[in-house]
Amino acid sequence: MPSVRVGRIKKIEHKKKDIIISFVHFEPLKIHEDTYIEFYLYEGKEIDEKEYRQIVAQEAIYNAMQYAKKILAKKMYTEYEMRLRLQKKDIKYHEINKINTSLKEMGLINDEEYALNYIESRNKKNIGNNKIKQELKIKGIDIDKFHIDLSSNEETKAYQKGLLAWNKRKNLSHEKQKEGAIQELIRNGYSFDLALDTIKKIASNEENDDEEEKLLNEYVKIKTVTLDEGKIYKKLRNKGFKHEDIVKMMKGEKND
Repeated sequence: MPSVRVGRIKKIEHKKKDIIISFVHFEPLKIHEDTYIEFYLYEGKEIDEKEYRQIVAQEAIYNAMQYAKKILAKKMYTEYEMRLRLQKKDIKYHEINKINTSLKEMGLINDEEYALNYIESRNKKNIGNNKIKQELKIKGIDIDKFHIDLSSNEETKAYQKGLLAWNKRKNLSHEKQKEGAIQELIRNGYSFDLALDTIKKIASNEENDDEEEKLLNEYVKIKTVTLDEGKIYKKLRNKGFKHEDIVKMMKGEKND
């Protein structure tokens, strides 16, 4: 049976918040006061390899906990996000479980509270429920677990987001304006059917410029930048205006 290596504490130095422990047979350790007190360490005390490893593990947990508290003081993290941050510190899986449990018991991590705050923040930006759910899932939160209802204001949010999407495309043809606004709503987490219905409603409610007038306005703008008819034609086509309408207008202007 192999012999168990035993080390003896040769020297203990107190340096501010850290304590330096020097051993005979073991590498020196820098530990915090909590670890020092927990293991009842003193000069001349003999410890074996098992206890030495326990001290090292306990110090790692202590440092990880201090790190977790430090970053949580700046912003909220989900339990999953904290796990990822601690993994980068090379903390073992079972030790991370202990740390997260302690953080939850102290109220420093609360996934339900995080989800509610996150939803409120995204609602203010009129982000669709599908996108909110997906973003929270990436953060390790399944909102169905907390029975959070997101459905109440989806149509109102879609209309507000859709109106912004519609208005910023007023320099495009009506067709491209509708298409772009619908796609923006879908990208922001709204279903295709809701996006389509919302933009149809906005299109019918808003006072829109006549398509021919929009085309002329864009033509005049582009012409101040370039007189190249090929480039003018290409830019107008990119804005969604029809070939025959562009050609007709450009010919008409020449005749004038």
